[in-house]
Amino acid sequence: MIKNVNYSINSILSENFRFQISKNKNHSVQSHTHEFIQIVYLFKGSIEHKINNNKEILRKGDIAIIPPLIKHEIVVDAEDTETVFINFIPSIVNPLFKTHLQLLNSCQIDRNYFLPLINMIRKNDFRKISISSKNIDYIEDLINNIYRKFNEKERLYKIAVKADLLELLLIVASEYLSNQGKKEEEIYNPIMKYRDNIENAINFINKNYDKEISLNKIVNESLMSTAYFSKAFKLITGKTFVQYLNDLRIYHAMSLIKVSNENITTICYKVGFNDFNHFCRTFKKIAGIKPSLFRNKITD
Repeated sequence: MIKNVNYSINSILSENFRFQISKNKNHSVQSHTHEFIQIVYLFKGSIEHKINNNKEILRKGDIAIIPPLIKHEIVVDAEDTETVFINFIPSIVNPLFKTHLQLLNSCQIDRNYFLPLINMIRKNDFRKISISSKNIDYIEDLINNIYRKFNEKERLYKIAVKADLLELLLIVASEYLSNQGKKEEEIYNPIMKYRDNIENAINFINKNYDKEISLNKIVNESLMSTAYFSKAFKLITGKTFVQYLNDLRIYHAMSLIKVSNENITTICYKVGFNDFNHFCRTFKKIAGIKPSLFRNKITD
């Protein structure tokens, strides 16, 4: 059985600029997760992309967007394949976006750059985005410009790369909506009138994830019924209350394992878990690896 590999931010992205772009020919990638956002674009050929136990074929003009901690795999199934990988963290777009989870409930206008990713996470549906023929050349020129500027690293290259990345994200968001054939669903959903209640709840969770938080307490604060709160929470975040809280806690646990020498049991309780065995099971489910093995990989 092939163990899942996790690529940390520090192992792939430079500390002084959390961005990377690479071009690869005939390049397969084994099952893995990563702690950053990844965009995959096909310049030529075709690949099989497996994600969340689903698979589809990506061809020239297709884009896949993969959020952090989602297991996926790339298999080259044709010769003369050229794939571009763009890796970055959301704070490149806006420093307020410390993690991808904050995109889900942010009121910042910059969240529109991540519209496809937000909706994919909500629906747990990570299908490819097919770029329309009228935009393929422009998209490829834009990606080539990003690649050139990133590698040449001329003066102010970070600003130039960010500007082109933002334009790329906007075009992809527009193409995503065209692929969907409709405007963002939340505009018409009556549950969205409770968005402020849910966002207040999420902000509370983000600030107090390391403390004991119960669904009943959150529901009482929101002045909603448990059933309606749970439905609205899932619509807005794409996750249940428990899934969101666990994802947030494990994200912080991974960060602590990487930057501190504290033992894993201490970290378990520090991020809000009160049962070590449950923490280990949850960590492996989300990160694809036991916390002890994760630390070993960091220190190797």
